[in-house]
Amino acid sequence: MCKRITVAVCLLCCVLVACQSGRDKLLSKIKQSEKILISDSLRLNDSIARILVVDYQEFAKQYPKDKLAPEYLFKAGEVSNGLTEYAGAISILSTIPESYPAFDKAAESVFLCAFIAENSLQDTASAKMYYEEVINKYPNSKLKEQAELSIANMGKSLDELVKEFEAKNAQ
Repeated sequence: MCKRITVAVCLLCCVLVACQSGRDKLLSKIKQSEKILISDSLRLNDSIARILVVDYQEFAKQYPKDKLAPEYLFKAGEVSNGLTEYAGAISILSTIPESYPAFDKAAESVFLCAFIAENSLQDTASAKMYYEEVINKYPNSKLKEQAELSIANMGKSLDELVKEFEAKNAQ
């Protein structure tokens, strides 16, 4: 009986070490890719950036309860945006508020979805939906006012915005 318990404890320890080493290996790979990406600051290394997006998402998938999971998803969205993979960036960023509602960048994730939809995809309907989500879901966020302004100015040309600004300053 004692041998069985010892074997069971040893097996459990092996499983825990194996899981931990997998996490550590993935973290190490992510940190190495981040170093390469950051060190080459003059231009985005597309191949490293793509690997990093996959690794960020893989970490969040394998370790969804880890405190790094929502941060890595946020970074995956930012890097995807930098790669001009706008739909992918929105797809990643939009999962954060659902999966990690207490994450301190949840409102920013939604706002970035709106910003990318409006400015990169010229999808004003989706942008408005995301901006309204910021306003309604995060009324105490510093981004609420920016979302309201973005909706108010959506579709206006630069000339129109300048004229409105000048008119407000003239008053």
